[in-house]
Amino acid sequence: MATHDIKVNEQQLDERLSQLEQARPWSPRVMSKLEAFIRSAPDFDLFRVSPIQYAAERSMTEAEAVDLFLAFVTHTMRTATASA
Repeated sequence: MATHDIKVNEQQLDERLSQLEQARPWSPRVMSKLEAFIRSAPDFDLFRVSPIQYAAERSMTEAEAVDLFLAFVTHTMRTATASA
């Protein structure tokens, strides 16, 4: 399967991670692990991420990983709706 890497919009990523970080108190290194994943994972993995598998691979609780991805998606949807 051919993949096409998507260029990261640095400003937008920084803004979204900052806002996500403020959404709730996260365990230490949760945000840095997410940022590293976004920057290093192949596009396919980014679009097909399983919060449960993500948690297991990064020594996180499943609940926190699910909360992280739900908060990320919720914030992204709100941002997209507000700018439309």
